[in-house]
Amino acid sequence: MDKKTVILNSKAFAYYFLQHYYRRNLKTDYDETDLKKFVIYFCRFAEIKNKLLVDENGKAILNSTDHLNFANTIMSNYSFDVEKNGKPFCKSFRTDLLTDIREEYLASSNDFKDLVSDYESAYIEEIYNNTKMLLEVECICAKNSNANLKFMQDMIKDKGFDA
Repeated sequence: MDKKTVILNSKAFAYYFLQHYYRRNLKTDYDETDLKKFVIYFCRFAEIKNKLLVDENGKAILNSTDHLNFANTIMSNYSFDVEKNGKPFCKSFRTDLLTDIREEYLASSNDFKDLVSDYESAYIEEIYNNTKMLLEVECICAKNSNANLKFMQDMIKDKGFDA
């Protein structure tokens, strides 16, 4: 089966990253490692969904080098370094470009928006499944805690604390 080609516009993706990763705190600061990981996760998800990602210059995004080059394009074109005590601290999106990257996202192809929607759905489902699993583990631990406590009390009572 042939892969469907999806154009991954760097401006549109920058806005999506900003919305996905920082939707709660409304800040434009980010760690460059976070952006790089996000690009890799998104590109791998697209590969699983049988999509061929192509940047706005027509170059296919196929491997780790392409992922990092795409992330570096976003950082170099739409961000600047924030320094703290004279050392690079984080990156921040240029506020003068926020309207421009938002407009680019809104004008992006339906194929890109559909892939974003699929990714968000899978992301939320994964969070739900992980939370559900953690709650189940917590319930098992809580159920067993009385038995474990009684066992420890019996061990201490009969054999002393060092048992």
